[in-house]
Amino acid sequence: GGASAGNYVLASTAFTGAADITPAMLTVASNGTIAATKVYDGTTSAAVTGNGTLGGVIGSDVVNLTLGSATYADANVGTGKAVSGIYSLGGSSAGNYQLASTAFTGSADITARSITVTADAQSKVAGTADPLFTYQMTSGSLVGSDTLTGALTRVLGEGAGVYDILQGTLAASTNYSLTYIGANLSITAAPVAASGPTSDYFTSRYTGPSGGSTPPVVNISYQPGGAGGMPVIGVRNVTTASNSNNNTNNNNTTTVAAQTRQDASQNIEPSSGPTALFWPISQFDNVQYSKDELPGYAPQASQATVLAMIARAEANNRQAPKIDQLWRDDASNWGNLDGASAKSVKFTDGNGTARAPAGDNGFAFVNGTTDIATLLKRGPVMLGGAKPTDGATPWLLALQVTADGKGILANDPTTGRQVILAFDAATKKIGGVTGVIDPKTKNVVTIGDTVPELGDAKIKIPPAAWNQLKAFQPATYFAVSM
Repeated sequence: GGASAGNYVLASTAFTGAADITPAMLTVASNGTIAATKVYDGTTSAAVTGNGTLGGVIGSDVVNLTLGSATYADANVGTGKAVSGIYSLGGSSAGNYQLASTAFTGSADITARSITVTADAQSKVAGTADPLFTYQMTSGSLVGSDTLTGALTRVLGEGAGVYDILQGTLAASTNYSLTYIGANLSITAAPVAASGPTSDYFTSRYTGPSGGSTPPVVNISYQPGGAGGMPVIGVRNVTTASNSNNNTNNNNTTTVAAQTRQDASQNIEPSSGPTALFWPISQFDNVQYSKDELPGYAPQASQATVLAMIARAEANNRQAPKIDQLWRDDASNWGNLDGASAKSVKFTDGNGTARAPAGDNGFAFVNGTTDIATLLKRGPVMLGGAKPTDGATPWLLALQVTADGKGILANDPTTGRQVILAFDAATKKIGGVTGVIDPKTKNVVTIGDTVPELGDAKIKIPPAAWNQLKAFQPATYFAVSM
């Protein structure tokens, strides 16, 4: 250009150089939307219902807005809960733009999940312990690892009749709306004692007919002979006079010369059954040892404590022998006992193979194959759990199947109480310990994470022993006959 431009010619008219084109800035003209509410599902995800719109797109450029990753602050039930998300751009022209802000904030509700729990109908005979009150989830479901806590209870009463099974302490977290449908516990009257011996109980009392003098009263320990064999009936006279008693069951008669009563411990309660004959004691109770103090091996004395229960039942003595009398060379040992009582107890696999307990030498228990219900018809069964890597094998003394057929009643040497093991009669499988029986109320208390109050401040249960009880699964056994 210029007045003299016509007098000149450029050697080249081409220009080359470099410069930037930056993305155009876009704004969110209208926010995306999320669902106003969702039912608790254990996750923080929120449902996006709209992506929103953009402001600032040039001409016919193809750019769209997407709202993603919308999440609640947490997964729990609540109203007006904060929800955050992230905007992103899409479309063929998206690379020419960027958002002034990619953040999305909103709010929504999480409502409770509905579930319905229905109690199972139960029954028992008057005078026996309550069965474990079980239930089914008949509507809805729990999420992930969520569980119910607490246990069902019932209207109090022990007479024959029908009692409501109540929700008790059974509850779900606040993330659920629980509806409870009750059922009934039917209590039937206990059978009237027969005029002669009865096989309805392992232990009962028989008053002989009077022949013009005071009728003899004896305590009878009964155990079926198995496979059609002779029943085993032990007789102890409750009077001071010595006499003999004939006892008949299923046309088989065993005559045993009665022994003169030695002490009140022979006075077994009428029709008391195995739960009274085999009295539970704790390996952590100092009075169960000869010196009235806990030895260093108390945490390892689970089997020795069970053997002491058996020896006391055979001797009909709730005080002796002491646990340490069944301990030798750092292990429990039935061979430590001597005398007629020790020799009259047999430990077998239920099929004739005998073996005296001495440490971890029980017969292998195959869950689902070993028929615990059949073994219990012949007498108690010692159940050994899996041996931990850093402790002693835990043991229980199984006594009988519960009235509803869904549990095994057993003496626990850890707590000195009776416990309930889950049991499926159809599959012959034993589950874990589901509850501990309160000896005062006879109610089953659901087993929890912490050691319960045992009513005796001197008995201290180590947490490791309590955890072993909670995780108990049978691995070995001894069938006991007396």
